[in-house]
Amino acid sequence: MPVRRPRPSKSVEDERAPKKVALEPNAVFDKSDKHGAIDLHDLYKRCVLESDKIRRLKNIQRHEEQGALEDIIWPFLKQNFDSKDYFHACHLLVLFVSHHFAEGAYANESFFFESVSHSNDDLAAIEKFLSTILYKTEQSDFDLQTQIVHFLDVALCRSGNRDDELFQGILLHVSGIHLWHWMPDRQRELELKKSAGLRRKFAGSTKGDNKIWIVNNLRTILNLLEGNSKFGALVKFKADETIDLPEDSVDIPPGVWLFLHRSLELLIDLLSMASSRFFLVAYLNSIDFSVRCRLAVGNEFAVPENLRLVQYLLTKINSLLAFPIQDSNHRSLSKIDVLSMHHARATTLQKMAHRHYPQELQQVIYAGVGLLCGQGSINVSYLERFFVGFSDKNLAHLLYRMRLIPESDESQSRETMLQILSYYLSIPPYPTDQLKLYPLYPTEEVLWDLSIIPASSSQLRPTQVLALPKLNAQYLSFQDYLIRNFELVRLESAYDIRSDLVDAIRRVRPVLRQSSLEEDETITLKTEFNGWSRMALELVEPMNIIEVRPPKLGETTSAQVTAEFTVDLERCGASIRGEWEELGEFDNLFLVTLDASKMNGAQAPLMKDYHLQHGAHKMWDTDKEKRVPDEEDGSFPKRFGVVVIRGCMVMQVRDEHGTILSDPGVSIPDKQKGSTKKIFRVAMDTCQYSSDSKLGGASDLYKSFNLVVRRHGRENNFKSILETIRGLTEGAGSISRVLPKWLQSILLGAGDPKSASYNSDNMKSYALHTVGVNKPTDYLDFGDTFLDQKHLRASFPEQKIKLDGNELTGDGDSIDGRPRSNFKIRFSQDLENGSEKQLVEAVSLPFPKDISGNPVPFTPAQVEAVRSGLSPGLTLVVGPPGTGKTDVAVQIIASLYHSFPTQRTVIITHSNAALNDIFTKVMARGDIDERYLVRLGAGERDLDTNSDHDFTKIGRVAYSIQRRGKLLEKVQCLSESLGISGKAQRGADGSSSYTCESADYFRKLHIERKKLDFESNARKAGLSSDGDDVTEIFPFTSYFQTKGVTLTQAREHFGAIDGIFSELAEYRPFEMLRSQRQRSDYLINKQARVVAMTCTHAALARSNLIKLGFEYDNIVMEESGQMLEIETFIPMLLQKGSSDESVSGRSRLKRVSRASET
Repeated sequence: MPVRRPRPSKSVEDERAPKKVALEPNAVFDKSDKHGAIDLHDLYKRCVLESDKIRRLKNIQRHEEQGALEDIIWPFLKQNFDSKDYFHACHLLVLFVSHHFAEGAYANESFFFESVSHSNDDLAAIEKFLSTILYKTEQSDFDLQTQIVHFLDVALCRSGNRDDELFQGILLHVSGIHLWHWMPDRQRELELKKSAGLRRKFAGSTKGDNKIWIVNNLRTILNLLEGNSKFGALVKFKADETIDLPEDSVDIPPGVWLFLHRSLELLIDLLSMASSRFFLVAYLNSIDFSVRCRLAVGNEFAVPENLRLVQYLLTKINSLLAFPIQDSNHRSLSKIDVLSMHHARATTLQKMAHRHYPQELQQVIYAGVGLLCGQGSINVSYLERFFVGFSDKNLAHLLYRMRLIPESDESQSRETMLQILSYYLSIPPYPTDQLKLYPLYPTEEVLWDLSIIPASSSQLRPTQVLALPKLNAQYLSFQDYLIRNFELVRLESAYDIRSDLVDAIRRVRPVLRQSSLEEDETITLKTEFNGWSRMALELVEPMNIIEVRPPKLGETTSAQVTAEFTVDLERCGASIRGEWEELGEFDNLFLVTLDASKMNGAQAPLMKDYHLQHGAHKMWDTDKEKRVPDEEDGSFPKRFGVVVIRGCMVMQVRDEHGTILSDPGVSIPDKQKGSTKKIFRVAMDTCQYSSDSKLGGASDLYKSFNLVVRRHGRENNFKSILETIRGLTEGAGSISRVLPKWLQSILLGAGDPKSASYNSDNMKSYALHTVGVNKPTDYLDFGDTFLDQKHLRASFPEQKIKLDGNELTGDGDSIDGRPRSNFKIRFSQDLENGSEKQLVEAVSLPFPKDISGNPVPFTPAQVEAVRSGLSPGLTLVVGPPGTGKTDVAVQIIASLYHSFPTQRTVIITHSNAALNDIFTKVMARGDIDERYLVRLGAGERDLDTNSDHDFTKIGRVAYSIQRRGKLLEKVQCLSESLGISGKAQRGADGSSSYTCESADYFRKLHIERKKLDFESNARKAGLSSDGDDVTEIFPFTSYFQTKGVTLTQAREHFGAIDGIFSELAEYRPFEMLRSQRQRSDYLINKQARVVAMTCTHAALARSNLIKLGFEYDNIVMEESGQMLEIETFIPMLLQKGSSDESVSGRSRLKRVSRASET
């Protein structure tokens, strides 16, 4: 992928800041150290008019890196509105910004987007620049128009902030109420009838003399697609034919293709943002954009790459136009809402038919609305039967009366009018229903379609437009957010799978050989393998489909498709055989059909030829004979005879004797241990099998597999992650009950991130009205965050500090000579003497014995991060490596543990190494009881702590059982010391005779009574001072083996005994839960207070945690900058939300802390 260039340091930014000097037209800029003596005219000549393309690109790159934009172009644009070279400066700005981002940089790294302020001068310069570049350029100059479109796309999508002046300025030219002035009158009237506010807003807008830019851009797009330009039609074909033509058969220059791609990309981004979508959707529907594009490019995907990319982009536009959302208020529409809306449209058609054509359209009038809507249909054949014998003239009048066409134009073809009516009536497939039909395993068609799975940065040209969903600053809904992430994860996993398959196929080296001579003396050719791969094996026998279960009620795909195939491990070495034998249930495999007779024997294309063919402008100074890597070569299937690729999941593995090897704990007889044949029973992808069956020949296709490929386990969990995202999409409506309100708008890009800060008015109001959240005026338990009073003073340098009611002056006292203390702190306003300083009220608490505690002297910024992490809201800890982010995260975890004993905290990291680091530091502190710590997933074996037990579920259960035994032994000794039981009551092995249940009875009957007797006797004897000797009346002298006991010591001993019984009460369920799984589930769901896992394991384990009823209140993410966006989203959804009938109706999640390097 494109490499991100490092941002300049602050000193460099200052050096490159625009100079505030008066500039004359064509003034000379003396920048000899950077640009030389060069003026704007020379810059334009070098970067635009230079005829040599490579030299021109080098000039652009050099001047862009040296800061020509900020030193020359932008100052000129701000101060020379009337210059004859003003247009040239506008052209250069667009050119430099476009080049900046074509090279792979981010929007916030551009000087232009960082430096533009809200000053009147900058706003005036922006408006003048936009009006010049958008309306005073030739529409036929496709290179310049492409750069303009790219500039607009970058500017709009860099933030999507509605309050941003640049965003608002551009939005006026691409969307907004002004756009409706160019809609057909009758369609506009229909839209304005929906809202009085819209009518007032439209009445206050002006049409202007010229069409706004987006109208002209859309007209150019349609002219190119429909063949109304000088280039003619894109390609001549029938509507439903497969477009299988060579790339050069479409006579359109590469620059025009790039303009089409960039313009459609901008349209997708505009429709993907709620702030720009509303007016644009109405306008596109009024000009029948979707219908006209479909008629122009057809329904079948083309073979030429440029045309195929156009079709992919148009498909995304159609999906966005039909996305289930109420654009006026951004409310998501349910499937029932969508059905009702289209049924209402069908009813409108029936009413119009009954009013104007009661005799001619009786079939329409009396048809069911479901038949008229034709759910998900893109073919008009279902409508044609309703309009048989109905004239084209009457059909045009009917559509005119329904406001579907601007005028009763009889020149439109019948097919076009029926397409318009079909688009209006037909119910689009609901996004979640579409997702259910997506195969989770990639096929050969997807794997080598470079339009949707692009090549790496070495092959990808800088100007390439990708048909990939973008994770922009704004999303339409959580459903939209999840669908985009699902598609990206699916394609990312397919990219990795392609590399693994290519490596395995290349290593096995398929060849074509004569296998046998038939009776009729015909020669049979067969594909064999000359090489070998440790990740691939040849199938011994053709695969058999064992069972195809019928679809479940309401579904269209088979419930399950089961198949079997056999491999032989005889030729494998011991280590490789062991790897294959480790395959078990839920592992994913790939079945491949290789046909050596279809290999063309060609080499991979030269990389320079590939880039020249696709219009790239990379300069190849070396390695001119370097070829495209096989992993990136779209012709690889033809070169190696790849015919079919399908994925499957292992259900069962058995040997040739029928012994099921995948069952845990299975014992294999000695005589069968030498068996090398393994039979795999697998579950095929039901969606893919249904698609193959519809095309016919599915049985033969699945029998043709001759190679099975496995992948490493750590890379092979993509299917479970995709299933998790798909499951979230189906329940997207419940996400609003799982996530707190203050976080939802931020995730969707509609809210201000500052509103989720603990000190914002929004979060203060939330804290006041939410149970289990510390109020703004409450004390925060910072615990051992501060090493001493001196550290406390240094952590709040600008605040007034009161410690235990006394003002802390100076630098505070050092810890030397004084016991260390824990601190609780409350923050308030210092009202004395009218001061506006913040008052820090601290209370010192005894420091616990026998623990090391926090050893880090936190800086004021780190203390502020701990304070934010303890408060409700969103906490972001950002800093380069070595700045103590992990120490801050550990301190937040420990403070939450002590401050909120009834709450659970979830720790999420990107890697097991980071999880190990956190656990090591948590255990080194010694103040968190390890029985409350549990770790899910792998990697715990690398944990280096002083604990005798691992922190996995099994290890925690074992620790609990062992700890229970030790405590019951103490209860037994206590009972024996009181003479209640003797050694004869012990078990045969000397174990305690008590259980947790009987120990509780023992406490109630004997211990509590003796404690009450002790207190009564102490009062009678007048023993009330802490130092009074109470040895004679202390009931547990024998157990503690003490000679003298004071009143204080006696009560400490009572506390120790109470601790034994209270801890035993936590282990009591383990006596009733017999299976290991039940005990593990109880430990996670009830006992653990700190649960840690990686983001990958969170995605894999979500469904199981939801079934358990897992709940948590706080989440701390480490290494969040290394995670995918969806990997940070799923961990926040590991619990069910409150039901609609809940009294509070609030999410349980209260605090989200994220630590990252960026």
